[in-house]
Amino acid sequence: RVGAGLVTIIGRKAHGPAVLARRPEIMFVDAENEKSRKSALAKADTIVVGPGLGTNDWGLALLRESLMMNKLLVLDADALKLIGTVETENFPPSIVTPHVGEAAAMLGVSSEEIDNDRLAASKSIARLTGGLAILKGPGTIISSASSVHGICKHGNPGMATAGMGDVLSGVLGGLLCQGIALRQAAEYGTCLHSAAADIASKNSGERGLIAMDLMIPLTQLMNNAT
Repeated sequence: RVGAGLVTIIGRKAHGPAVLARRPEIMFVDAENEKSRKSALAKADTIVVGPGLGTNDWGLALLRESLMMNKLLVLDADALKLIGTVETENFPPSIVTPHVGEAAAMLGVSSEEIDNDRLAASKSIARLTGGLAILKGPGTIISSASSVHGICKHGNPGMATAGMGDVLSGVLGGLLCQGIALRQAAEYGTCLHSAAADIASKNSGERGLIAMDLMIPLTQLMNNAT
């Protein structure tokens, strides 16, 4: 919906029919098919890892293989829980997108400590991989290891629902694969995602807002972008 052109999901074979029934435009690859999996990863411009991944050995193996491809990365959800088990010194260019709870786990502190100094926390998170961090929450923060690049002015409480962050990681991946620079994609993607949620909430209210409500506003905003 943000213009990626072609999206491939690598997942468990049993999940393929459900994915394709809901979204037949998606390419689906059985993660257990090594040849197809490696081919899909090699062809990708950007790899989004984390949503639905799980934290067992299966998920960890997919994360490690994705890192070895040296492609642009967006890490979210379960990938953030696994960062501590992978080598981060030679990380590919990446964006990580934790909420407060995930950020606390990544830094080994409490959620209260994250909220007490969100600006410092966001830079500390970016330092883990050497890329950019998007610390989600009221006033989402985009940072590198040394600088805070921006605070998003868009967004609303209705976004605190399941799957909303997964949409953000998809938006970021979709922008990166079109050749948008890492920092620009992080800043633009964050604001695009939140602005779409604001439009959706105006149409139907904040209560009951779900991730799929953002699809039409996302497309409209992308096509009206200058």
